[in-house]
Amino acid sequence: LIATREGGIFLLNGTTATKLSGTPQDFHPLAMAAAGGKLTTVFRRKEGYATAVFDIGSGKLTEISRLTTDQLSDPADLLAVDALRFYLINHHKTHSALGHWLDDVFLIPRAEVQFFDGLKFVTVSKRLNAPSALATSPDGAMLYVAQELPRNLAYFQRNAFSGALSEVQLINLPAAPTKITIAKDGSLIVAAWPKPGQGAVYRVSVAGGVPQSAELLYASKSQTVTAAAELGGQLLIATDKALLSCARP
Repeated sequence: LIATREGGIFLLNGTTATKLSGTPQDFHPLAMAAAGGKLTTVFRRKEGYATAVFDIGSGKLTEISRLTTDQLSDPADLLAVDALRFYLINHHKTHSALGHWLDDVFLIPRAEVQFFDGLKFVTVSKRLNAPSALATSPDGAMLYVAQELPRNLAYFQRNAFSGALSEVQLINLPAAPTKITIAKDGSLIVAAWPKPGQGAVYRVSVAGGVPQSAELLYASKSQTVTAAAELGGQLLIATDKALLSCARP
């Protein structure tokens, strides 16, 4: 599945992308994750931000539930655990433009990882700086958070029952990470930007769930890489200008 901020969700089959019907009015998805046979999304609308859970069937989206809350200050990514529970990060904790500017300029670490337990949001990690993406290890034991401005990956052990996280550990990266996906071998595929207007994709090796070292897979000096993932032996790369399919190094 591929989401566009203009309001569409597409099903990619080979090189063909088919838009799913049933998207709500005033729907601009920022992130989405599938689990338990459902699709959880966080999206922007005129009144602010919201999350929604959809059933997917016969090429159509059917909205099951929606949540609006002041916890959604600047949502960057979410990670669904099952049909009801998910982790969520805000790139900035504050709602104001001034608060965003202060965080970015002075690198104030006040962002948090939130866990929605099916009824309410619970803060499970604090003092993050410009978090931009979430991912879990294939066994669900580890949670990874990309921090854009400090250019690192934060990683935690997670409690599968409560959603609680261990103390944060960090690994530095050569560029600012924006999205993380998990490869078939358990390594991390990280989309990043070395400089404004440029893009890169790294493979971060993993041992026992712990990130090790980064290997450059792709670089562009003229396109920003927004996401990347391994798909059928290929490396699928989304940029601000195109969707690329490359041979997996």
